[in-house]
Amino acid sequence: MLPLHGHRLALLLVALIVAVGWLIWLRRGHVGAFYFAGMLALLVVWPRIWAVPRFLAPLLPFTLLFALTALSSGWDWIAQRAARGSPPPRLPRFSGWLRPAAAVGLVVALSLTNLAYAIGYQPVRDPRWQRYLGAMEWLRRNTPAEAVVMCRKPYDGFLHSGRRTVSVTRRSGEQLFFEELRRYGVSYVVVDSLPLPGTREVVIPNIKRHRDRF
Repeated sequence: MLPLHGHRLALLLVALIVAVGWLIWLRRGHVGAFYFAGMLALLVVWPRIWAVPRFLAPLLPFTLLFALTALSSGWDWIAQRAARGSPPPRLPRFSGWLRPAAAVGLVVALSLTNLAYAIGYQPVRDPRWQRYLGAMEWLRRNTPAEAVVMCRKPYDGFLHSGRRTVSVTRRSGEQLFFEELRRYGVSYVVVDSLPLPGTREVVIPNIKRHRDRF
């Protein structure tokens, strides 16, 4: 394993390569460069309570393309410089096929992932998610069909519990929290340990202050 400073240097090098690729795209006027910059600016000012790592997913293909652009452009620059010498050991030019090949590889990788799920492959799930889905199965077996459940992932909750679900409130005020419980007619509140904002910041503090109401 690399020492800590080695990881930092590696990340700095990758960031530098991506930044060079982004500058090349920007200089060429590619709309992807403006989209990438706009998304980064939006994520910087996004409220922390709603910030989750998956918001970075739309940027990952662009970081790959920026890196490939920088590397292929650098390789072509080296090839051009080497061709001026004598004898001229002409190096292969990669810019013509490297990026299309990377795009095809990305599509194939995503297709294989979808195929794995289609044939029933299930990856090892985080124990926190196992507990969350276990709570939903408990609700399916032990609650009336008309029950309303407040939980952090309402769509997954509905699929596994068969009960009407509403999302965990993000309104931190005590009065606002109980207003939402009354508005939706919530019967059960799921206290989870998922690595997502909401439950720890809003639900747990209110439950601790008002145990008699739960």
